[in-house]
Amino acid sequence: MFTKLKLQPNGFIYLEHWTSKKVPVKTTTNIRIPPGEWISNYEGLKNPKLKDANGKSFLSQLKQCEGAFLSAIDDYKSGRTTDIKKTYLEKMNLSVASGGVKAPVKFLEYYNERLAEFKVSKKKNFKGYQLTYRNLVEFCGRKRPTFDSLGVQFFEDFVKFLEIKKDYKISSIRTQIKHFRAIINKAYIKKVHSNIDHKGFKIGDAVKTEKIVNVYLTPAELDRIWRCTFKDHPKTKNRDKLYCNELEAVRDSFIVGCFTGLRFSDWGKMRNDLIENDIIKITSQKTGEEAEIPVHRYVKAVLKKYNGKMPKQLNNDKTNDLIKIICQSAFIRRMTAIPHTKGGVKLNPEPVEKWNLCHSHTARRSLCTNLINQGCPVSIVMRISGHRSLEAFEKYILSDSKDMIEILKKLPLFQ
Repeated sequence: MFTKLKLQPNGFIYLEHWTSKKVPVKTTTNIRIPPGEWISNYEGLKNPKLKDANGKSFLSQLKQCEGAFLSAIDDYKSGRTTDIKKTYLEKMNLSVASGGVKAPVKFLEYYNERLAEFKVSKKKNFKGYQLTYRNLVEFCGRKRPTFDSLGVQFFEDFVKFLEIKKDYKISSIRTQIKHFRAIINKAYIKKVHSNIDHKGFKIGDAVKTEKIVNVYLTPAELDRIWRCTFKDHPKTKNRDKLYCNELEAVRDSFIVGCFTGLRFSDWGKMRNDLIENDIIKITSQKTGEEAEIPVHRYVKAVLKKYNGKMPKQLNNDKTNDLIKIICQSAFIRRMTAIPHTKGGVKLNPEPVEKWNLCHSHTARRSLCTNLINQGCPVSIVMRISGHRSLEAFEKYILSDSKDMIEILKKLPLFQ
């Protein structure tokens, strides 16, 4: 059994409740919505802040009606009434007199409101949150769950839906579950609901333990990236000068990240006045801690090229797209096997060229791994990278078996 709001052809919104009977219980809210302001696929307002001619919020009015209707349904289920419509109208009269009945917040409605905010603020992973929302709408079908109904079973069923119905890889499922939980947790912090079941959500062994394959760039590969040109790359042919300039600027910023270990959010902060005695001192935006590192000759060259500061920074999504083109142009093509699970089935490792796996965070991983490979003590590298725990830092040490063997061969023990 479920309840939803529906738009009538005349513009009025009515309440509909499906029971075990074939015919639903329907009643009007007497609220008329302006044309084009109702989205039927999730039964909600396009603009949650929309107000009527008297300045009253449509959203609060609808929640008041829904609260009274759900309360009437509870009375019907418990046997206290046999007429849902009549009881609803009685509760609405009491609701108006006492200041309103608080309706339980619908999860998808809340999620959609956050999406509208993300779009305005240009949240970097907006498209990812949008995809998760669309999958949740498809998964829920005609049901419109409240936060109180989001139990562990709902979560587990959604994971199965993504595995089997959507045929997603584990890495994609992991990302969507992260978005799902973030919305629920944010609403909990804001006291939109009091359901703590989300804190006990377990992604499951397959999703939780499948190895995420990250890569780092060796010093030789970084040299190739620094010296490469893009004129012969298929995606840069016949493109305008602006695009090529963006590509070069991203390459320069990426190189600075690879030799400073700065996070993407800090790349644009680099400038000449942060350098003293060939040492960079910069405070991380994320941690607030100051890091110090010697200035590499490539970093000096980039700052000189742009008159002592960094080139204009693009958003993270576009930067990541261009980094792949840059690495492909520099022939970063060493094959890497990617183990993955799709549709709930573990498949054989899928070999891909290394440039496919490069993105902005590869810069930090490259610096940390290269320093460790060249014998720098872990404690010093952690001070440069700003990591506070060894467990978090170990994720950045990505030496593969071939690299490790070369390092071992150089040790006195194997001479």
